[in-house]
Amino acid sequence: VVEMAVAEGKANASLAAGLGFSGILVAFVARQSPLAIIPVALLFGGITASGGLVQRRHDLPDATVDVFTGILFILVLASEAFASRLPGFLRKD
Repeated sequence: VVEMAVAEGKANASLAAGLGFSGILVAFVARQSPLAIIPVALLFGGITASGGLVQRRHDLPDATVDVFTGILFILVLASEAFASRLPGFLRKD
């Protein structure tokens, strides 16, 4: 809403490019918890916002932020898979 109201002034097709993927990623990492979505969204927003600066300063390609986000997502998936198999992480009901 802020992006549309302040920066663009109107809705267009390029406004929502990639936001669906980011929203799904944030919801998955936050485990669909309403309180956890706020810090996770700030983390991913910070990664995305600082991507241009990192790319310019270190002469990295354009896809660096996407690769970093993908690696972060794979690490979360792997931790879920491995944590469920370790005996110390199992719930004892």
